[in-house]
Amino acid sequence: MQKTILNHGLTLKYFFLNTFYTPPPKSNDPEGCYQQAMRDFKELLRLEYIAELPTTRKKVKDTRRRVLYYVTRKGAQSIGRIRDYWRPKEIKSHNNTEHTSMVADICRSFLLNYHDHFKITYNKSVNHKKYDALLRDMKNGHDYLLEVDREYPYHQKRVITETCKKWGFNL
Repeated sequence: MQKTILNHGLTLKYFFLNTFYTPPPKSNDPEGCYQQAMRDFKELLRLEYIAELPTTRKKVKDTRRRVLYYVTRKGAQSIGRIRDYWRPKEIKSHNNTEHTSMVADICRSFLLNYHDHFKITYNKSVNHKKYDALLRDMKNGHDYLLEVDREYPYHQKRVITETCKKWGFNL
């Protein structure tokens, strides 16, 4: 699982402990689902293959699952993907970490289920508009734009309408 964390971590850029949640086959215990991931994260941190991204964190109840990680240069060298290594420059705010977590979880689901089909890129713009991620289908040649908006349920219709107008879609 450690190589999977490093490979997917390089592709996702940022990741959480929750991103590598692994449900055990016979147990429904939520704490048990994190045990292997926590062991792997502790080992990778000890080896300095991953590092914690500095955030402007508020005091929250369970901070261990709200910490952003990234793959270090040493970790990228260990799996032979030094060309994909990048150094994060910015400090993430606490509110931005939840948004980044949603983007990483969605992209990770594509990596797990369709790892040969999709290439993921971040921070690109299409028609002078930025999006959260671009999922390029290598098999069919289609591009899928990922835009995540975290809003309260009573704001969802307004947010969807504004996002569609921003991207030029008619509802």
